Amino acid sequence: MERDREATQTKLMDAVERIAIRDGFESCGVNAIAHEAGVDKVLIYRYFGGVAGLVSAVIAQRAAWPNTPGVSFGDGVSPGSSFWTALITRARDIRARPLAQHAIAWEASGHADHEVARPVTEGRETQFAALASALHQRVPARLDVDAVGALVAAGLTILAARTDGVPFFGLDVQKDADWRRIEKAAGTILRALLDPSDV
Repeated sequence: MERDREATQTKLMDAVERIAIRDGFESCGVNAIAHEAGVDKVLIYRYFGGVAGLVSAVIAQRAAWPNTPGVSFGDGVSPGSSFWTALITRARDIRARPLAQHAIAWEASGHADHEVARPVTEGRETQFAALASALHQRVPARLDVDAVGALVAAGLTILAARTDGVPFFGLDVQKDADWRRIEKAAGTILRALLDPSDV
């Protein structure tokens, strides 16, 4: 019996993942999920308490914010380079996971239910708070690290989450060559702002 429950839960979660990647999280309605999974829709309520609980479980287990290392200030590594490495590691992780791309874009667009998208929101804010805290100790107080971090991180995150193939400022972010240009530009910005002696 427990095996059947687990198999059904997996079917439902797989169905949400397929629908979200194919059509977006907005299309994850109870009927669509049940049809895609090939199960009775009552099981969505029985096992997850409803669509919100199911989608939240999928995001938490399969599409949450990347759990990557924080900033590392090794010998001779500047704050700008360290911050760039931390942000790029997260952006590359997002680009490599289509479901994460959709979840992060959905959360960033403001259309996601706040409770459902909580794994993305909390993961991002926890990690960025730790990054900012580490940087505050390494850069001059006159620089607004939080605002700089928000601008650069938001740009990288939104571009990494794009899956539509539509150019953004003339760049196709799904092409590796264009993505490398974005990474290089982010590094240039962060080093110029956080490592003024390098300019």
